[in-house]
Amino acid sequence: MEWTTSPRENFVNTFLSEMPEGIGSFELVDKIKYCIDDYKKSGEYPVVTLQNNLKKIEGPQVVYYWFEDKFGEFLLGAELEKSPFALIVREVGKTRKGKPPYASDLYSAILNDRAGSIRLMSDEQLSDEGLTIWKRLLSAGHKVGVYDRESPGKTFLQLKSPQDLDKFFQNDNRNFRRYQYVISESAHSIEISHLFETRRLRELTPKLL
Repeated sequence: MEWTTSPRENFVNTFLSEMPEGIGSFELVDKIKYCIDDYKKSGEYPVVTLQNNLKKIEGPQVVYYWFEDKFGEFLLGAELEKSPFALIVREVGKTRKGKPPYASDLYSAILNDRAGSIRLMSDEQLSDEGLTIWKRLLSAGHKVGVYDRESPGKTFLQLKSPQDLDKFFQNDNRNFRRYQYVISESAHSIEISHLFETRRLRELTPKLL
């Protein structure tokens, strides 16, 4: 993806691009591990070891973060696409369902490693798990915003408490897939809010879209 100098196009590329994937099955684990191994074999991008057995490989457009156990076995990882205003989670894979580390641990660790925000989607197939993830992130002090990608400026909402999430989750309802989430630290949550306010003004004035 090419970045532009147009704030409008950068907003679209970051927040309205094709939906990222939710936490997936073992097939996604295999795919993520294959891509990581490919990067390692190329020798062009070093593996960076961070705290708590967190690893990272960063390319020009994509970055991989993953947790390993003390024996070097893959536990949980994500493929994230770089965009102008946030990292976009494309795929997440986990080998031990229901056991730590959790996706919320991974997202927190990513935010601790770099300034900025992370964009994800609501997955209607895993709404209960998704609800738990977001409540953990809010309880841990992260700023979580939610928006409907069909009208982002009008619908953007900064959540105040874990209970605010309940209205955005409903089992077996595909309509909830349209909701997108942005995780930020305090300073970046202000910037994100301003971006969505600008988008709202453009929505009110169609010629500016």
